[in-house]
Amino acid sequence: MKIINLDSDKVGITSSLLCLIHCIITPIIFISESQVSFYLKSYPILFWYFFNLIFIIISILAVYHSYKKTTKPLVGYFLWLSCFILLGTIINETFEIIHINEYLNYSAPLLLGSLHLYNQKYCRCDKNNFYV
Repeated sequence: MKIINLDSDKVGITSSLLCLIHCIITPIIFISESQVSFYLKSYPILFWYFFNLIFIIISILAVYHSYKKTTKPLVGYFLWLSCFILLGTIINETFEIIHINEYLNYSAPLLLGSLHLYNQKYCRCDKNNFYV
């Protein structure tokens, strides 16, 4: 029995957009960290890492369900690839393994959201339209 019937592509697009907003806002928050740490005490970094974890979990679940429903396997493979790129950039940002330009970090959620949008529009087998 399904309690909630969510479109995985819409969830993926929303999650990617929120992830991109989070990626853009985080440096601004850390610049003003002295003011933020006054209100959040010593937890602002853990607070933002928690958001990273939430975004990657939602992204993996959305990609998994979109991959199962897509009519073009190549789009499904690119969805997984972009999800792993997003995971890699989050891990790299967390542990500072190598220096990556910020534009590459922003491109991961943009790519993932774009692929979900493409998958929703052209690669779905619905009642009214059949794209192969």
